[in-house]
Amino acid sequence: MPNMKKATASDNIVGMRIDMDIYRMNIDAIVSHLKRGFKRSDDFKIGIEIEHFVFDSNDRSAGYEKILDVMKDIMGEDDKPYYLEGHLIGFYNDRYSISLEPASQLEISIAPCASADELVCIYRDFRRILDPVLSRYNLRVECYGYNPYESAQELDIIPKKRYEYMDRYFQKAGTRGRNMMRATASVQVSVDYSDENDAIRKYRLAAILSPVLSLMMDNSPVFEKQPAAMHMVRAYVWDGVDADRCVIMDGCLAPDFSFEKYAEYIMNMPAILVMEGETAVYTDDKKIKDIYAERVMTDEEVMHVLSMAFFDVRLKNYIEIRMADSCNIDKAAWYARIICNIFYNDDNMGKAEEYFAGVGQKDVLEARESLIQHGKDGIIYGKKAECVVRFVTELGSNAAVKE
Repeated sequence: MPNMKKATASDNIVGMRIDMDIYRMNIDAIVSHLKRGFKRSDDFKIGIEIEHFVFDSNDRSAGYEKILDVMKDIMGEDDKPYYLEGHLIGFYNDRYSISLEPASQLEISIAPCASADELVCIYRDFRRILDPVLSRYNLRVECYGYNPYESAQELDIIPKKRYEYMDRYFQKAGTRGRNMMRATASVQVSVDYSDENDAIRKYRLAAILSPVLSLMMDNSPVFEKQPAAMHMVRAYVWDGVDADRCVIMDGCLAPDFSFEKYAEYIMNMPAILVMEGETAVYTDDKKIKDIYAERVMTDEEVMHVLSMAFFDVRLKNYIEIRMADSCNIDKAAWYARIICNIFYNDDNMGKAEEYFAGVGQKDVLEARESLIQHGKDGIIYGKKAECVVRFVTELGSNAAVKE
């Protein structure tokens, strides 16, 4: 008969120590991943992702099967396809990767470059491959922040369990998850950092700038097939997705914000799903720290849990600035240059920090709400929006070391 020794208080304490040790090690695993992004300033680059809606001649979304045919036709001999659960969901090469967002939005993620001009060249090369193929299928791409022709309920999710589970979770986490996944498209710009202090400094400034950049890149005239009654439709949509993981990270503007604080926040988020090999497993609202309570995460798992945060500014082993609406390449390049010229120029960073001194998280949310309601007539941190936009635009027009 097995020894049925009764658990004692000391046994519980030992078990707790083991759990806390593993929790600490998982925090360290996330921090270590973020630190692997450290780069010399001479090696700083800028990356960009642009999402496109793909429509047919009747202004209907092309859908997964048609996009799949397009992807097969534009893949070259040197392109490497990738599959998930038996489904082709994209391909990549040394210059860019192509993938599908939840409702078949077509995304190009361009490998980080030394300048916005290089990003433009790569993008235009891709379009020279893509556009003739689209034409053969009577399809076209358009870039907006929100689908101008269809409502979210008319659009289907591609066969990818990650998106199926996110869709399920967001239906209870908020009211606009379906809108976000099916009907939005963005431009995302990524910047590098030299050390933790540099990363935190850039993260904070990007969070403060987020309402301004949203307004500058507002490109959503339509919401649910009607002229938009609000400005910054994508910001409005994200406000209603999931308060735990969207818009602005709670505490990111506090004096003690750090990689460790970011890692702790991630560990205490509901996971939604985890990956077991190539299989997505739904975990609902179970927290990441509880899922990995008995073992240390692999680096692949660290990358996955970081990808499940959807703040306007996201830390990976670079900083992802995510609040811009999708737009044409000329405006996207203009935007990337502004980001580059602010975040890669210490003088410009200092001027921006001085201009926005004292801004807190509550101020960011109030500015966001004012701009959604009033657009360029709104108020940003006690100033007229048009004045703040002018300051940021002029500051971002000053040449940086990379341009």
